[in-house]
Amino acid sequence: MSKNLASLVLALILIGVFGLAIRVPKVEATIYIKADGSIDPPTANITSVDNVTYIFTGNVNDSIAVQRDNIVIDGADFSVQGAGSLTGISLYERSNVTIKRVHIRNFTYGIYIYESSNNTVISSNITANSDQGVYVRSSTHSNITGNNIANNGEDGVFLLYSSNSSIYGNNIVDSEAGIHLQSSSHHRIFGNNITDNGGLQVGGGVWLDRADFNTLSGNNITASGWHGIQLERASNNSISENEITAGTNRAIYVDYYSDYNNITGNRIIDNYKGIELSGSSHYNTISGNNMTLNGEGIHARYSDYNSIFGNNITDNGSGIMLSDPSNNNSISGNIITDSGNGITVGSSNNSIYGNIITGGNAGISIQHSSNNTLRDNTMANNRYNFLIMAYNLPNFLNDVDDSNTVDDKPIYYWIDSHDSTIPSDAGCVILANCTNISIRNVNISHNWQGVAVALTTNATIAESNITNTQYCIWLWNSSNCYINENYVSHFIGIQLEYSSNNTIYGNTITGCGNWGGVGVVESYDNTFFGNNFTDNYIHVKIDVASANNWDDGYPEGGNYWDNFKYLYPHVNNVYSGPYQNETGSDNFWDSQYTINADNIDQYPIVPEFTSIIILPLFMIVTLLTVKIYRRKNIL
Repeated sequence: MSKNLASLVLALILIGVFGLAIRVPKVEATIYIKADGSIDPPTANITSVDNVTYIFTGNVNDSIAVQRDNIVIDGADFSVQGAGSLTGISLYERSNVTIKRVHIRNFTYGIYIYESSNNTVISSNITANSDQGVYVRSSTHSNITGNNIANNGEDGVFLLYSSNSSIYGNNIVDSEAGIHLQSSSHHRIFGNNITDNGGLQVGGGVWLDRADFNTLSGNNITASGWHGIQLERASNNSISENEITAGTNRAIYVDYYSDYNNITGNRIIDNYKGIELSGSSHYNTISGNNMTLNGEGIHARYSDYNSIFGNNITDNGSGIMLSDPSNNNSISGNIITDSGNGITVGSSNNSIYGNIITGGNAGISIQHSSNNTLRDNTMANNRYNFLIMAYNLPNFLNDVDDSNTVDDKPIYYWIDSHDSTIPSDAGCVILANCTNISIRNVNISHNWQGVAVALTTNATIAESNITNTQYCIWLWNSSNCYINENYVSHFIGIQLEYSSNNTIYGNTITGCGNWGGVGVVESYDNTFFGNNFTDNYIHVKIDVASANNWDDGYPEGGNYWDNFKYLYPHVNNVYSGPYQNETGSDNFWDSQYTINADNIDQYPIVPEFTSIIILPLFMIVTLLTVKIYRRKNIL
């Protein structure tokens, strides 16, 4: 094969490939407005007295090709009706043509504008065309305004390789994409009503595909079947003051290397998701948006160096999430209310400043991440205000100072601290890689962990009240710690994971759930005694085999278990001594309390009949005495 022939074959292949990707409409018209101003055929229902303004005198059932510049085509509310193919009105290499007041339906393309400039489509109805309602290719300064563009198969308005156009005040309904920009830039899209567009995982309200430096503002985008606004490889766009409601997917989706976009001042209501950044989309700004009743508020996935600030996020399934990961982002000055998990950080090197998170499931959650900086964040009235999930030292290495508050109390998040005491005003305590830290007389509630102690030795947690937390006290990979005389109540009272040689005594552990008043995971040689286990769904849950001591020998004894008589109804307190075989009772039941074969309380404590029981009995006796006395006097 000769070199010239090979080149020809390659060219034909490329033409075929690109021809499949981008279709170029053929102009096959039966009516022409010719360059000299004449109408061909002259019998067409179009008339002009000055070769400038062309007015329809009736309906037209053919395609129209415009070959003259600087004219006005006034449809006078008549129709251009097709047979399901061709193009309704086509402009090739034309300028300053205005098309107005015309009804165009049932073509492949309603209006096609190619390599043209300064043309206007206004006040027309463009409906039921199989591909695009208005297709603008390789053209500049087009003006598409005040039209009703509905029920077109692919796009209501499609701009390809075009620039500097205005699309405003249109009503665009029921296409795969309401407005679709591909490889186009510097367009203004504003004040449109875009409703019920989007197919099966395609299209939506407005789709910018490799489209840069465009402005979308003041549009009302409703009930999109895919995304409200989608940016795909699209950068330096401005999206502002739009209202996006009732969509089945994301209200605004910034995807695939879409950078430096500014998304501000939008109202986003009742969508499956609010705003999502994905696919390595960097350096975007999301600010001043009002977001309500969405499945998610703002979610960044695989996206870095974005700024999210000043948004008002209310009653959403979640507030702001960074995941997969998304690093080096800034989240500041947002108000997040009643929105599931307020700020969830599953990424590193992010800055989180001055946010207010109230009334949700969780305030700020840091999950398996490091080198995040938190300052001046306010968390209040959340089910769990602050949450850390970490299972290695690097993931504890976040910079969280006491300017962050939970229910008006500071968070004390200490790394590498030694020989110190946590202030008693603590709202949450996190220790990692510390030694000899004392935590006393704190009142903590509504966090994931009330006190979290990781990779730490010789910590003391004492005389504190910790309630309404997922883990009241959590030890991970810690040893030689003392947990004593605390009151803990909620889902899990005390959780030990990979922690050994700790002493837990004198605590009241009550009202905990099915993960146990005490949970133990691969933790050995810990000693529990003098603790009061009451009203727990499960007193102790051992997930992985662990052997621990559940008493301190005789006569110090073990723990009080409120279900002892239920499990051992025939056991009494008749004997005493180390083997409970000596005559005379003591403070311990005459049988052990078995958790499992490796965890046995040899000296379970017998409850004392304190005033809590005596007082009600005294009151009953007193009432009966008074009643009998009165009866005698009446008789």
